[in-house]
Amino acid sequence: MGNSNMISSCFKLLTQFQQQSKILDKSLKTFPSQQQFYTRFLTLINSSLRHQNPQVRKEGEALFKALYPEFGDKLDKELTNQKPQVVTKLLQEAKAEAGMTNNQGA
Repeated sequence: MGNSNMISSCFKLLTQFQQQSKILDKSLKTFPSQQQFYTRFLTLINSSLRHQNPQVRKEGEALFKALYPEFGDKLDKELTNQKPQVVTKLLQEAKAEAGMTNNQGA
């Protein structure tokens, strides 16, 4: 990835748009373009979680957490090539912020 400050800013914008206007929602099956966005978002999240800059990782986590209330447990399987402790921590935080217990999800 390139400039860490620019990457962090872009993640902040995506997170804000998701929180305010639901760029992605559960209509993935209805709208193929939604599926493309979803796939791209997850690629970006996975890349950011492996980034060397902690701010980029933090913004990737924030975007994941913003998507979690909409997609719930579907996202659990989408964190690929990550350290297990990173996945566990992120899922616990996302579920807590979404008000979900370990047995609930979308």
